[in-house]
Amino acid sequence: MAQRFLVAAALLLWGYGIGALPAAVGLIALLEAPMLLRLQAPIEPAGYCRVADFTSVLFSALAVFCFVRYGVFGIYRILAWLPYCLILPLLVQRLGDRGRMPLGTLFFGLRQRGWDAGTIDWTGPYFACCLLAATFGEASIPGGFVVALALLGGYLLAMRPRGQGRLAPMAIMVLCAVAAWSAHTALLFAQQRFELLAGSWWLSFRQFDRDPGQTITAIGSIGRMKISDAIQVRVHTRHLPHLPLYLRDASYNEFRNGVWTARAARPEAIDVDPGGHSWTLAANPGTEVLDLSVHMRRELGVVPTPLDPARLEGREIVEVQRTALGTLLLEAPPGAVRYRVYPATGAAPAAPLPEYDLAIPAGYRDDILTIARQLDLAAVPAEEAIARIERFFAADFRYALPGASRPAWRKTLVDFLRRDRAGHCEYFATATVLLARAAGVPARYEVGYLMQEYSPWERAWIARARHRHAWATVLVGGNWRVVDTTPSVWLDREQAAAGSHWFSDVYAWLRYRIARIGRDADDTDRTPLLWLLPPLSLILLWRLSHGTLRPRRKPTASWPPPVALGMDSELFDLIDAYRRRGIEFLPGETLAAWLRRVLPETPDRVRLLELHYRYRFDPAGLARADRDALRALVRRHWPVERNA
Repeated sequence: MAQRFLVAAALLLWGYGIGALPAAVGLIALLEAPMLLRLQAPIEPAGYCRVADFTSVLFSALAVFCFVRYGVFGIYRILAWLPYCLILPLLVQRLGDRGRMPLGTLFFGLRQRGWDAGTIDWTGPYFACCLLAATFGEASIPGGFVVALALLGGYLLAMRPRGQGRLAPMAIMVLCAVAAWSAHTALLFAQQRFELLAGSWWLSFRQFDRDPGQTITAIGSIGRMKISDAIQVRVHTRHLPHLPLYLRDASYNEFRNGVWTARAARPEAIDVDPGGHSWTLAANPGTEVLDLSVHMRRELGVVPTPLDPARLEGREIVEVQRTALGTLLLEAPPGAVRYRVYPATGAAPAAPLPEYDLAIPAGYRDDILTIARQLDLAAVPAEEAIARIERFFAADFRYALPGASRPAWRKTLVDFLRRDRAGHCEYFATATVLLARAAGVPARYEVGYLMQEYSPWERAWIARARHRHAWATVLVGGNWRVVDTTPSVWLDREQAAAGSHWFSDVYAWLRYRIARIGRDADDTDRTPLLWLLPPLSLILLWRLSHGTLRPRRKPTASWPPPVALGMDSELFDLIDAYRRRGIEFLPGETLAAWLRRVLPETPDRVRLLELHYRYRFDPAGLARADRDALRALVRRHWPVERNA
């Protein structure tokens, strides 16, 4: 009874820890049903083996699902869901009349021996799994360590040998708890110190910027994506605050030989807010919120955000990093990651980096300064200089799809400015940044997505690969603002060139919904993988009523009681046969002495006694050949009258 109570308490602790108290109550009711309804009946070892095999398959499927969906973080989900996976063996054990399971359910080499190979009580392992799983929940358990320790101590006291006092086990438990807590605290402190020292030492030897996702982009890289309709970003709201919406992936400040690089932009981690799952990026977060989804191919990567994010939230996010240029990186399980961003209102602008934000590469300086002199940019204020740049591109340049005339990656910026004056967003954004710098205005090159399409299949605003875009940001009036000189016709032209893509959209929607299985979870929502539990329980109940697992509400009187291990040895039958002849045990006489008196001249006496003792007391029992030898020796020395 004490074990049942402690298992129920461990399940409640687990349910509270992972935010699934109703599920924990349901599991408790399922485990208590055989006891309350007296559903007990003999179950053959083969029935237990079937349940164990089914549990192994279920656990393997869960492990594959978690590692595919959550990457290395899948181990935490597996451990948190252990009570779901391992409940069937305990349920069948309680339905059985022996109260234990044969060891063959765990070891294939012992399955042929059935009950002769020994038994195991699954209550203890399941209780330990519940305590372990409770530690991997997201809910904060007040005094969780003390509660788990009390449950574990209670279970060990309930399982102590008879006659042993309680004081010594409790004292040992307290000492072990103090030692475990002290070791945990010391290891945590040592880990923090080591991370600080190792991080400083490693960075001191690095002569290049950290590259967690993307630190360079070359002219033509976006152009090659313009022919793809693959959906890259989703915003789950029907009403966006402002259209078109610019979502920035990364910002760059140095241009050399057709390649933009993010200099002086090493990512730094941002502290998580109290309570977890949210990070404050700037002051004055607005009331508007953008609920975004992207696909991450690895644990750490650059993600698109509005230009001035103030707050970021996401249950799947482990860590948030940000560069000095405003690029955000998230650490999260690979796959479809969903997060919420609150844009800032009146946030302080990022500080400029003059050595980069005002630099013009030597190879382009003459051409850029020539155009700047033609537009007389140095003689007017910053606002007017930016307006002249915008009018310059609007009047004399046109938009051209990549590959319309020549490969986009072979076309230089000088060709774009001096000769054909036609190109796509990368050329317009690069030229705008360099011309703004020629006017003395700090400017940066931004890449990301321009979102302006709503998908009825997704029920979200989407950005496709061909919506990948580049623009400039300039520091005017103390604030960074977007300057997009690319002709606005580019969206309509690329849409017309794309053609129909309804089939790929339906496929993308199905793929996204599958990828989000188990990840769109609130506190009360569980992964649909657990939907398998009710039908599997029904299959188990059907199997219990049809076949070797069939239970009966009241066992029949004719069913023989379970036999203790080794008590069916044939030597006991031989002893009864000699007793009927009047040969009884003398007071204090041992079995070995009795055999020497009954079989004085028999060389098989030692072998008979050895096989009997092994069968009675060896947990491994006897092999089939040795058991046959025991039966043969007993038949050989049976009293003559019985044979007659």
